[in-house]
Order: sequence, then C-alpha cells, then structure tokens
Amino acid sequence: MKKSIESAKEMGYSAIYLESLPDFSKAISIYEKQGFRHLDLPMGASGHTSCNIWMVKENNLKSRTYKKLKIILTNAYLYV
Repeated sequence: MKKSIESAKEMGYSAIYLESLPDFSKAISIYEKQGFRHLDLPMGASGHTSCNIWMVKENNLKSRTYKKLKIILTNAYLYV
C-alpha cells in the first residue's frame, strides 16, 4: 500500500479515494493507519451501492481538480 501511495504522489495525484464494507474491518484499520480519513458521503456514483464506508487520503499536492481513475483490484480511486 505504501508503494501505491508513493506512486500516486509521484504521478501527481492529489488524493486517493476508496470505498469499503464493514466486513473488511482489518483493511479499514490499515487504511486509517496509512492516513485515510472517513467521509460522511461518497465522492460520486461509483456503482458500488453496497459499500457504506468511504475514505480519502489527500497527498497535499496543489491540484484539487479531481479526475477519476478507477483501480479495479482495490476499488480505490486516484484523483489528480
């Protein structure tokens, strides 16, 4: 995960967004330790209607223009 976060920074993404389920509590704990914060609402309509946990990690880059890039294997989104 750390490598993915660093790669996202290097590629200029300003945030990483993910959606999850309460059943994945161990994964959610890992996300929290990596600096992801919980959101009250999803960031758009991903189609993952059963996911009710939304998290984001901002990479502290200047750009806040969000373009969605879906990563299929992790249900995470990178924003640039």
